[in-house]
Amino acid sequence: MIFKRIFIYWNHVIRYSVYVGMVFILVELNISSKLLEIWRKEDEEARRIRKKYADWKYIEKQPTRIKAALLYFIEKGDRYVAAKIAGITVEEFDEIRRRANIPVVV
Repeated sequence: MIFKRIFIYWNHVIRYSVYVGMVFILVELNISSKLLEIWRKEDEEARRIRKKYADWKYIEKQPTRIKAALLYFIEKGDRYVAAKIAGITVEEFDEIRRRANIPVVV
């Protein structure tokens, strides 16, 4: 099983860590401020799209954990973490996300 985490620091260093079985690999890359700005704008645009199309009445009716997970997904776009917040599988979370009309922005 492979787990990936990407951390972006403001000093323009990306730390990318990967767990492959019992092996941990860490890579650090220096990224230009221009590229970071492009990524930031893309993240903002994706967040705006998710907020625009979300069915807020449906979201407000959900239990606390599901609602928190949907709000997290709208802000960050991370289905895996959102499913963990809700305490359900990613597939179950995707079904709820679809009912809430929240798009996956790629």
